[in-house]
Amino acid sequence: MGAPYFMHSRSFYRNSPDVDLAFLQASFDNVPYDHYFTQGQRFRTTSRVEITGHGFRLLPKRPLYQPPSVNKLEKYGGICRDYEDAPVSLIESAPFQKLIMEWISRTGVQAKSFSVHQIRTTGTGSPVPEGRHHDGTDWTGLYVVKRHGIDPESACTTYWDREEEVVMRDILGEGELITFEDSKYTHDTTALVPVRDGAYRDVFVLTLPEHGVNVPDELIGE
Repeated sequence: MGAPYFMHSRSFYRNSPDVDLAFLQASFDNVPYDHYFTQGQRFRTTSRVEITGHGFRLLPKRPLYQPPSVNKLEKYGGICRDYEDAPVSLIESAPFQKLIMEWISRTGVQAKSFSVHQIRTTGTGSPVPEGRHHDGTDWTGLYVVKRHGIDPESACTTYWDREEEVVMRDILGEGELITFEDSKYTHDTTALVPVRDGAYRDVFVLTLPEHGVNVPDELIGE
């Protein structure tokens, strides 16, 4: 059974869903390199997923777009970025679907679709090079899949509310999920400190609505 969750308010939850973590960890083995990212080494997939009466299915690909006001990184924000989809074997799996449905249940949204981003940051990269920020979504989920070869005190995550009060400052362990209403919180994560070669941190970033709705029509095909 998952650990009891911490609720700051109706808009912020922390819990540990009872899912097959080893299966989710294995899904990151072949995540492709993020060639848009210039602040270190990052690997990424991005998918739009429909929730049907029979499970999940991938929606047609659309680029990921974050306006410069949301993501100020040069050559990252303000452009359309095309990524490979997450594996169908992950999207259709019971552990992944269980994780997603628990996350969505915390939001109170009657969602018919969502986006999932698999992100691996290596020991030479920062998890959040843009610094403290919003994601530009309605709801976001951050699920830590694996921490490998990094200092146990590194990659510390902080959330602030609109009054600039610290809601949470802690190191999220494997299997922990944060669910938050994006407009009400900013967040940041400190750098990874590798303690051995091949260090990395794997996370799922989950977003409502799915990212395709944010792409300006005039940018499609650029």
